[in-house]
Amino acid sequence: YAFEGCASLTSITIPSSVTSIGNFLFEGLESLTSVYVEWPTPLKLDFPLLFYWDGDNNIILYVPKGTKALYEAAEGWKDFKDIIEYGEDGIVGITGIKEESVNPATIFNLSGQRVSHPRKGIYIQGGKKVLVK
Repeated sequence: YAFEGCASLTSITIPSSVTSIGNFLFEGLESLTSVYVEWPTPLKLDFPLLFYWDGDNNIILYVPKGTKALYEAAEGWKDFKDIIEYGEDGIVGITGIKEESVNPATIFNLSGQRVSHPRKGIYIQGGKKVLVK
């Protein structure tokens, strides 16, 4: 129950340094939509499901490139709505946004430096590449 009560949590990254996960890690997290894992092979779970869902599972699991089939076959991990691979740079895809709608507090250049006034180009926002038009 590590994150019990964190109702506004929408995304979490579990680093490869984590070696075990307890029961109901994300119990009651209605806002959770994405989980990123960094293990090259799925962590073995000691219980049937990693998450407890009240209804539809809308959580997307992001896994390292080349590991999707392993996670699709692994108990607990295969229960996610969708499993998507991300590259070595940790970037999943590119989304287009307009220059005037960019929040400078959350956008970074490709070197990882915060950008206060982004111009047209490619940046990182929320762990994803964005194209500022």
